[in-house]
Amino acid sequence: MTKRQRSFAVALVSLLAACLLTLAALWMRGRSADDPDPERAISEGGALTQDQQTPPVPPKTSENEAAEAPGVSASAEEETDGGSKVSRQFLTREAALNFYAELVGEEFDRVEADETITFTPSEPMSEEMAKVWNRHNLNIWGDDPEEEKIIEFGWIALENVNRRIEEEEQYAGLKEALMPIWTEEGVSPIPLLVRAGRAPEYALYDPVMLPNGEVYNMTGQMELIVKYQRKAVLTPKKRRLISDREGQESSLLARLSSGGLSESEAAKLNKELTKVQQELESLRKPVYFDHTKKHLQGDRDHPNFKTVELDIGVVEFTEEEKEEIEEFFRSSGGD
Repeated sequence: MTKRQRSFAVALVSLLAACLLTLAALWMRGRSADDPDPERAISEGGALTQDQQTPPVPPKTSENEAAEAPGVSASAEEETDGGSKVSRQFLTREAALNFYAELVGEEFDRVEADETITFTPSEPMSEEMAKVWNRHNLNIWGDDPEEEKIIEFGWIALENVNRRIEEEEQYAGLKEALMPIWTEEGVSPIPLLVRAGRAPEYALYDPVMLPNGEVYNMTGQMELIVKYQRKAVLTPKKRRLISDREGQESSLLARLSSGGLSESEAAKLNKELTKVQQELESLRKPVYFDHTKKHLQGDRDHPNFKTVELDIGVVEFTEEEKEEIEEFFRSSGGD
């Protein structure tokens, strides 16, 4: 072998050795990246990368983000039923209710479009009852025929959806998630239609006229306790006493200002004046009575039941109420 041939052979062997070393290094690096033991990965140098975490965290895509939507697990299976996706797993109560509401809303649209389903509005309230409601400025959603129609069709839609959930296997996951709500809270169509955008939010309100004329909108399962005070109305007897004492006060003041009184006479008149003025102060002092009104909506045993207390302070009588009180005094002849 010539010197040139020996040099070529040495170079070839060196090249093959370098290739083998490179392949070995690449193999060791891949093995380290795939090692499921995080402590081993850390001991070999550096913190865990996103690819080295256990379990691996996939890069976020629009598809991943959809799977991570509130209430639906990333591994939830979905089936298509009439264009609606039915998620089999719900992680939160809100997620189940949102999906449930959407089913009811879609069914409501079908019921409303079905010309074979008729609606007959109920009889309007009597004129006397209408006057009472107008007097208190109450406007409860559901009294208008169109609103009443939404309520009736909502019940039909809810019953249809509940039947499907009970009978069809593909809704097993939803049924399981809704079972605590059905058994502990119960459901009605209006809150679901509000969630689904088929009814306005104020459809949930139960307006209560407060003694001061303001309206409080009760929502959900609750008791409203309203505390306030009323200033007592002067009775005819008390008004006469005040008028009498005022006359005495004026007379005493006039006598004292006229002059020509001895020291003992002036002292006596001043003593009488003090007594009259003290009686006047007592008679004029306002008397307040505490009042409490309670309004109940729903069931006290409901898991979401709450109690709200309002203290609205002193409530003055309206002119109409004052007239009613005066009429009572006149008719009863009492003091």
